[in-house]
Order: sequence, then C-alpha cells, then structure tokens
Amino acid sequence: MKRIFFPAVLLFLSQSLHGQGKIAKEQFASGKELYAEHRYSESIARFSTAISFFPEYEDAILLRGIAFAELNDLPAAMTDFDYVVSLTPHNSAAYFHRGLTQLKLGKDSLAYLDFTRAIQIIPTYSLFNFRGVASLNMGKYAESIPDFNQAINLDQFKDSAYYNLGIAKFKLKEYAKSLPDFTRALFLNPKNDAAYYHRGLNFLCLGDTSSALLDLSDAIKINPANSAATFSRAGVYRKLGKYTQALIDFNSCVDRNTNSTAYINRGSLYFQLGDYKNAIEDFTIAIQLSPDSARAYTNRGNAFLAGAQYADALTDYQKAALLSPNSPAAFYCKSAAEYHLNQFDRAINDLDKALALDPQFTEAYKFRGSIYYQLGDFENALADLTSTIAIAPSAQSYCDRGNIFSEMGLYEEGMADFNKALEMDTSLKEAREGKLLLMEEVQ
Repeated sequence: MKRIFFPAVLLFLSQSLHGQGKIAKEQFASGKELYAEHRYSESIARFSTAISFFPEYEDAILLRGIAFAELNDLPAAMTDFDYVVSLTPHNSAAYFHRGLTQLKLGKDSLAYLDFTRAIQIIPTYSLFNFRGVASLNMGKYAESIPDFNQAINLDQFKDSAYYNLGIAKFKLKEYAKSLPDFTRALFLNPKNDAAYYHRGLNFLCLGDTSSALLDLSDAIKINPANSAATFSRAGVYRKLGKYTQALIDFNSCVDRNTNSTAYINRGSLYFQLGDYKNAIEDFTIAIQLSPDSARAYTNRGNAFLAGAQYADALTDYQKAALLSPNSPAAFYCKSAAEYHLNQFDRAINDLDKALALDPQFTEAYKFRGSIYYQLGDFENALADLTSTIAIAPSAQSYCDRGNIFSEMGLYEEGMADFNKALEMDTSLKEAREGKLLLMEEVQ
C-alpha cells in the first residue's frame, strides 16, 4: 500500500491559495483604478474576478456595489450591500451606501434606518446630512432640521447641509429663516444653481420680485438645463407683464421637456395674449402627451370658448368633467359652453353640480343667477345674487341684485342695493344709471 505524503499536498494548496490571493488583490487594485476613472463597467468586471477567488472579499463586494449604483443598476447594488452587511454588521460604509441606494429607490424610511445604524457606528457629516434628506423626502421637515444642524456642527464649510436646512425651513414656510441658509450655501459654493433657484423662490414668497428674478437668472446662467428655474422665471415675467421674455423662457422649457406641463404653460401664455390658435396647438400636444389630463382639456376648452368655437369647447369640457368628476370648475366651464349654445337647462344643471361640490363658489351663483334673470325667473335669480353677496359682497353684485329688485317692482330694495354698490365703488357707472332709472320709475 502506497503512502500519501500529506505535507507536499498542503504545500501545494498553500502555494495555490497564495497565488489566488495575489491575483485577487491585483484585480481589486485594478478595479479601484478603473472606478476612479469612472470606468464603472470595467471596474465591476475586475471586482467580480477578485470575488470569484474570495467570495467573502468584503472590500471588493462593497466597491462593486458602489459601481453598480453609479450605473444605476440599483438591484445589483442592493444585493452587494446586503451581503456586506451580513458579513460585517458593523460596516458603516455598507449601511451608508445602502442608505443612498434606498433613497434612489424611493424607500426613504429604510434609508433613514440605514443612516441611523451607520451613525451609531461612526457619526459623520454625510450621514447626518443624508438622514436629514430622508426625513425631508418623507415630509418630516421639522424632524430633518436637527440632523442638518448636526451635520453643520461637524463641518461648517460644506454647502449641502446649509442648502438642505434652507429647504426644510422653506417647506415649513419659514421664509425669513430659510433665506440666510440659502445665502450661506451660496457663499460656500457660488456654483450651486439649486440654491439660487430655491432662494429665488424664497424671495418670491417674501414679495421681493426683483431679487427673485436675479437669483433665478443666476441659476439659469450656471445651469442652462435647470428647467425649474426657467419655468419659474417665465412665471415671474408673465406676472410682471413682460410677455416677450416669458414666452422666450416657456419656449426654452418646451424645447428641453417633452412633458405636457411645458406645453400647457406656454399655451396658457398664448391664451392670455389672445393667440388662441397657438394656444390650441399647445394644448392639443399636451393632450397627446397626457391623454388623462383634465387640465389640458379644460385649457383647450377655454381657448375654443374664447374663439367662439362653442361645440368644440363643450366636447373638451365634457372630457374634463369625466376625468375630474369632483371638480366644481369642470362643471362651471361646461355650463359656459352650454350657455353659448343656448342649452340653458343643461347649463343650470351643471351649475347645480358645481355648487353641490362647492357651496361657496360665488362665480357659479352669479352665473346661474344671470341665466335665471335672462329666462325671466327673477325669484331664483334673486336667491343666487343674495347667496353671492352673503359669501363675497361686491359693488357689482349689489348692482346686479338692484336690477333684479327693480324688475320685480321692489323699488325700495333696489334703491338700497344701488346705494350700497355706489358706496363700495363710486365709479360704477351701471349702478349710477340703475339708480337714476329707478328714481324716474318712482316719479
């Protein structure tokens, strides 16, 4: 019987393992270099080779996961991070990167837990900052503030935590308090276009339109692809009556975005300028992009209505009402088209629906009252104008009710309403004329 020389076998295995270890380390080192050069796919191949020699090569698995995350292969990244955590439950970096991946996946509560575990191991600026971001994403704005403050305590020379702190206060509508945070973030990083954008919004909320325009313009100058800043600046220009500048910005938004919102907003500006043809074209594209957008149908209906294309307007309003059956405005708009098509009963029925959904809808009371008045139903017209006055008294409403009282022969009540209208607005010609006519009637 032959003797087996075990020491020789062990020596061979030892040398083999040593060789494999050397190859694994070389592959790992090469993977790190490729990762640093942003050649992520190639780095993943190197890390995978290293892992094939040592399946529990923790550093290689972690870096491979990070590379997967850079390529947005989030499921693969999660698999690697989960495995590292199972191998070394006290690996702060694994929790941190898994938390970042959870944020990308929209799993904010799980991200919060991972950042918390990492903080318990080694508290750092980034961990507090990103845990605050997880809270922000969950709408827990007040809860996020201590984390951003803690991050700032750890490093006062990074802009991110100041910026995020400003966002938290902005969301809480603490505009005066958020302004210094955005300003500090910009002092630390003058190229932070998002900080300029949000400080611009902050100025708008504080009523400082001039400063808002400057900040929004700076955001666009730094990052011309910042569509949110371009859209917001267009809105400011539009509000200021600078329609040419607004249209330029809306055109830019449309050129960079293929979503319905960009077309709806440009179409709304065309509508405001009385360019119904271009407005209809934009709203039509918006409908093609978002066939279930009640807003797009309503806006196109408004353009058709303004252009006296009442049947087309009604078709769009009907579609909007189907898509948004709980919207009082949808039924109100539908009633306007029906009114112009002499479908008065249908118009009144839709106004009934609008008021059932919103009993404080004064415009619906006014419109229904005017239809009743034209139909000679003065009792119902009077009731609707009285409801309008009870909710939102105005000179015009008193004048309109005064006219109804006059038609009904209730001269004293009519005179009282005309006097009230003139008391509220001395320049209201209709009220003066109504009063004079009523005085002639009484004489």
